[in-house]
Amino acid sequence: MTVALEHIDLNYATHSSFESLQPAVQFYMADMEPKNLRVMKGEWDIRKKKWQAAPPEEKPRYATQALKQCNTNRFPNVSILLKTLATLAVTAAAGERSFSTLKHLKHYLRNSSVEERLNGLALMPLYRESVDVSNVIVTFTKKARRLVF
Repeated sequence: MTVALEHIDLNYATHSSFESLQPAVQFYMADMEPKNLRVMKGEWDIRKKKWQAAPPEEKPRYATQALKQCNTNRFPNVSILLKTLATLAVTAAAGERSFSTLKHLKHYLRNSSVEERLNGLALMPLYRESVDVSNVIVTFTKKARRLVF
């Protein structure tokens, strides 16, 4: 369904037909007003012609940008589909990965870590960045030593 819904995005819409969007329109028809396929096709055609004439630098590149530029009063159904496209998760793997990571961390470190450290450790696999060793060394040299006797 997401593949069909992508055709509301201008990157696909200017090169595709309404039939490629039709499965998504029928799936989300209950959310639209009026519930009429011809009205939706009319909105889509007008919007497509408008953006075909626009220069490439003015065309929105993402669904969120397209939603900001979409006139909700003029294109209510297109607006609904753009909202749906903008809020759909790209994959479910990121959420599942975060729950799995948190489960392992909580099991392993539940009694031996403070909450701040647990939060930091849980976020590490999700927001991977390259670590600059010199910054790590500077950070540790600024902190006081904590020796356990």
